[in-house]
Amino acid sequence: MTAPDAPAPEDTRQDTPADTRQDTPADARQDAPGDAPGDTREEIREEIREAVAAVLGLPARDLADDVNLVQMGMKSLHVMQLINTWRRQGRTVTFRDLAADPTVEAWTARLTARPATA
Repeated sequence: MTAPDAPAPEDTRQDTPADTRQDTPADARQDAPGDAPGDTREEIREEIREAVAAVLGLPARDLADDVNLVQMGMKSLHVMQLINTWRRQGRTVTFRDLAADPTVEAWTARLTARPATA
C-alpha cells in the first residue's frame, strides 16, 4: 500500500504512437497530403485516394483519378471531414475548392498547388 499523499508515478513511456490521440477520430488520423518535403505528386494523389476511400468505405483501388466522387457516394459531410482533417494538419483548402471538381485528380492539383505570393 502507498501513502494517500504519495505522488502518482510519472508516465515515462516514449513509445506511444501519435495515432493513439483521443481527440481525433481514427479515420481522420492520417498525414496531410503534401506535408512531407519529399512528397511527390503521385504520393499525394495516393494519400488523397486513401483518405477518400476511407470516408466512403470503399477500397482505394476502386477510385479512378477522374471519377466523380459525388457519384461514388461522397456527401458534403464527407468533404467537410476531409477538409477539417487536412486543415488541422496545416493544409489550406476550402469546401468550394473541392466541390468545384470532386475528383481525385482535381483535389491532387488543388492540394499540390503552391499558394500565391504577395
